[in-house]
Formats: sequence, C-alpha cells, structure tokens
Amino acid sequence: PKMPIWRDQPGEVPPEMRVSSIMERIRTMLTDAKVTLSEGTEATVQHFHGLDKFDEIGGVLVNIVNREYAKMLIVMLPGQRYPNHHHLQKEETFHLLAGDLTVDVEGETKQLKAGDSLTLPRGTKHAFSTETGMILEEISTTYHKGDSIYHEDGIPEEPTARKTVVKI
Repeated sequence: PKMPIWRDQPGEVPPEMRVSSIMERIRTMLTDAKVTLSEGTEATVQHFHGLDKFDEIGGVLVNIVNREYAKMLIVMLPGQRYPNHHHLQKEETFHLLAGDLTVDVEGETKQLKAGDSLTLPRGTKHAFSTETGMILEEISTTYHKGDSIYHEDGIPEEPTARKTVVKI
C-alpha cells in the first residue's frame, strides 16, 4: 500500500515518492466521485512552484482526447489554487463534476458548484481555486503545447520543470 506524504514529512522526500503520493490522493478522489478511467490513461501533475508546494498550487490534468476538440479532467486537492493564465489558441468550457470552484475571470470572481459550467473565450485571463477539492471536466478546442501563458512570478518557462507526466 502507498502511504500519502504530507507537507510536514520530515527530511528530503524523493520526487518519485511525492508524485506517487499525489496520484494516490487523486485516484481516491476519482474513485469517490465514481469517475472511471481506462488503465494507462495519461495525466500531468502540474507543480508550478515545485512538488513541495503542490498542495498549495497545482493540479492534475487527465488527458481524455485531443483532436479538433479536446477533453480533459482537472483534479485539485482541497485548498489548492491554479495560477492566473490565458491561452493564445484554446477556448475552453469548464463543467464542474464534483466539489467547489472559485474562478477569477479577468478580475471578476465566479463561484461554481457541481453541475455548473463556464465558457472562457481564448485570451481570457483566469485563475481558479478550491476549498474542498474538485473534479472539473474541461471541453475545449485543440490543446497546443506552449499555448498557456502564466501571469505569476516564479513559474518556470521550461515545461519539464513544472510538469510530471504519469499514467493513472
């Protein structure tokens, strides 16, 4: 059995153990929400300011399909936030499946509850956070690498410094 590693874990924790702990918590959330995924589904752990700050800022993107249209799930743990950003090409619609979500859209706050949807045209600056944790379905136009522009200091431009790709 895998043991979750919390922020107060003493000493240096290897990145692989941190990612394993994150994914165990994400799998539990998906199971509790009765969201079933095919074995081997690809996911990306977004750790914008490092794995040790993942519980504060980050999320897990689960890739379902990326063609002329795209669908992914975004899963965030309780108390997490996702940084302010916009997309150059992608238009997206959020459909909240479980939990709560506060979205900052160009400085205006919107509260979403399970079942709510919100469409963001390309170029719209947005950030979001959750108190209880959440599972969000994102339906969008095609995802292109390099399409997300972040508006927060300290986020590495190099994707491999802020993303870890895993299998569910």
